[in-house]
Parts: sequence; structure tokens; C-alpha cells
Amino acid sequence: MKKRYVILLLALIVLGQSQLFAVSMGHSSLYGITVPVSYDQFIITGNTSNGLWGDDAVYFRLPMSGTAEFQMGLDAEYEYVTQTEDTYQRLGGSGSVEFGTGLKGIEVDSDGPLIYKIYGMDFSGYDGFITYGGTADADIYSTSTMLDAAPYIGAGIGRIRNISNIILAELMLEYMGIEAAEETVRRTAEILSKRSEYAALFTADNAERKLAYWNDLAEAMGAKGRELEVAFLDNNQSFAFERARYTDLHYGWEIGAKVVLNPSYASWRASPKFNFDGNLVLDAEFDGFLMDNDLYYSAQAVLKPAGYEYSSSGGFYLHAGASGELRYFPEDYHWRFDGSADINAALISGSQFTLTLNAAANYLINPNFTTFAAVKISDSRGFELGAGGAITLW
Repeated sequence: MKKRYVILLLALIVLGQSQLFAVSMGHSSLYGITVPVSYDQFIITGNTSNGLWGDDAVYFRLPMSGTAEFQMGLDAEYEYVTQTEDTYQRLGGSGSVEFGTGLKGIEVDSDGPLIYKIYGMDFSGYDGFITYGGTADADIYSTSTMLDAAPYIGAGIGRIRNISNIILAELMLEYMGIEAAEETVRRTAEILSKRSEYAALFTADNAERKLAYWNDLAEAMGAKGRELEVAFLDNNQSFAFERARYTDLHYGWEIGAKVVLNPSYASWRASPKFNFDGNLVLDAEFDGFLMDNDLYYSAQAVLKPAGYEYSSSGGFYLHAGASGELRYFPEDYHWRFDGSADINAALISGSQFTLTLNAAANYLINPNFTTFAAVKISDSRGFELGAGGAITLW
């Protein structure tokens, strides 16, 4: 049966050769660049369950008969990201508080991740990194409380970089009719990588953010005076379809180990419960290209050889998982092929095994007519097949 799955995936991959243009992805020398990025943003909005417009901070209802209702609530979101050649840091958090007559007390909800990586370490001649961080979540209601945290610390070797903006830069230049020279691709990719930084600029006129971004991007591309063409390039259906072929591509490899602790507490009225999950996580990821850059692969593996769960049915456990993705880039940009696999096995209070295989083919018949076919095979649902598309008639 497994051989049939492989044959099916390969059959999708070998379809669709022709002579039309597709981006060459020839600037592999740029895959190792790191663009410095730094921004933070703090936003507060209203938040009530029965609000009329979505961001209501205060809500009041006086019915023709019965009891009046009153609610007040706020939502807050914060994000901080900084990236240098040797470090990556992301701190995010969100929280909400709401109280009122219809809520039976005060409701508080908050969560937030922290990721910090330091590169440039030397581990026996290999480029290495150390990392620490975690997540935390707190939900406090009038009848229950739930607290959950998952801090971790780890180290590893290698480095993976997102290269989508480098390939996107080359694609944009090709569609604009500008020579995709290496230095032009570099400048364009650097501005594309800073889009979130532009979007987080604090200003009384949000149009200034977009104007600054598109002006700088056009200048980096060597397209000064053509800012509108650059800004609306995504409206070109053929460009948008081809761009989707190169979304979320990474290059490089990492092998690491980390210790993760996950204490949690939950109480519903008079029934408090405490759980604890701790494990050693060994993971690896390899991303790159084969067949002269025509085939992209991404492979991940994770092993938890010494996990322990403290709960009513817990104990020591072993978990192993592997996943992978293949993406084929035919010369004809009208085609897009994707395949993925996900396998997990666990031994905790009995064996568990899951297997999922996916494959999809997309075809752009013309800019206003796209079609797709997809197949999914899993141990839980068996064989599934779907097909469809979208067409604009007038």
C-alpha cells in the first residue's frame, strides 16, 4: 500500500512539462543573507460579547420588558520582533478583560509567546545556536480558572533561512521587465523583508506607511516613477498564481535539542486539577532543492525519548514523528504541484499511530480560469479526492 502512495505522488510530480517562463531561482548566493528587522506594535480595541460594531468598549441594552444589560471590555495586542545577523527575538502577547451583567463576573483572557535565538556559536566546528522561550496562557472566569505555561531551553547546530522574498524579488523584476541582476534582487528582497517594519510605523496617517514602503520598493527595483505598477502587481492574476508557487520556502538545515516543561492548572468551581508534562525534544529539519532547483523539499523529524506526563492517566512516554513536503516547479508557470506527508507514533497508555498523505495539482488555464485536483490518504479517513476551480465569466 505504501508503494502505491509513493507512485501516486510521483505521478503528480512528473506531469506538466512545457516551454513557458518560470522564475529561475538562480541567485542561490543570496540565500544566506539576513536582513536586519526591528519593530514593535501595541494596539488596544474595545471588546464586548454583545457589541454592535465589533470593537465596542461599552454596551448597554434597555429592553421593553425585563432586565437591563451592561458590559465593558477591552482587547490588547503587543508584538515585538527584532532580527540581526546573530539573533532573532519575538515577543507577542494578547489579553482581554470583560465584565458586565450578562457575564456572571469578570472574565480575563491572556496569552503570549516568547522566542529568542542566538546564532554564531561554535559547537565542535559547527555553526551553532542556543534558544529559549515559551508560551503562557491564563483564562480567569467567574466559575473557572485555567493556567498553562510551556517554557523551554535548547541548543543546536545549523541555520535555516526563509528565502521566499529572494525568489519573489526575482519574480517581480521579471514581470516588470527589469533585469534581475543579483544586486537588484538583493535590494528588492531587503525591502520586502521589512514590510512588517513599515506596517508597524506609528503615524497619524496610515497612508504614509504604504507610500513609504512602495516608494522604497520601487526605488530598490530600479522602477522609480512606476510605484503604482509595483503596488498593484498582485492584481495580475498570472503573477498572483505564480507567486503562490514560491510561498514559505526555506533553505538550510538545523539539528537541535531542547527541554520543555508544561505545567498547567485548571479549576471548575470546587474541582481543581494540576497536570505536568515535561520532555526532552530532539528535532531536525532539512530544506533545499533538487533537480536543478525544479524540486523543493522540506523534511522534519522530532523525537521525544523521555517524556513524562503527570495526570490521572499519565506516566512516561515515547513519541516520534516525521513530516515532509515536496513542491515541484515545472518550466510552465501555469502548473503548481504540492505533496506532503505526516507520520506520528506515540507510546503512552497504549500505542497510537497516525499517517496522512496529501497531493495537489493546480493549473492556470488562463488568468481568469484556475482549476485544481487534490487527493488525501489518511489512516483515519481513508482515501479522499477533490477537484474544482474558479472562473470569471464577465
